Amino acid sequence: AKFPNKMRKLGAKSCHLTNKSLHRYLLNMFDYGRYNFPKIIQKHPNYKNDLGYTYINSFLGKIIFNYVTQFIINCLVKVIKHPLLIKFLVINSFICGARLGLKKI
Repeated sequence: AKFPNKMRKLGAKSCHLTNKSLHRYLLNMFDYGRYNFPKIIQKHPNYKNDLGYTYINSFLGKIIFNYVTQFIINCLVKVIKHPLLIKFLVINSFICGARLGLKKI
């Protein structure tokens, strides 16, 4: 069964409380992309595009998610801790890990 699109667009707000630093969380997301994402894609290939697979090795994905943009966003986060900047870093960490993990398949 495909995940209903309306559930992703509810606009629900959430708050995640943890003792992890941002750096530790980004490392966890990198590891998740590197080790778990390839297994999920192998087990459920029909869902890979729904899970963001197209951004991993596409031209657009490499322009948006790379070490230069990561460096720029890291500098901005030191000045402005905006949630969208942090979200970018989380997604970037996941994609960088997934790129490395998918090379091994």
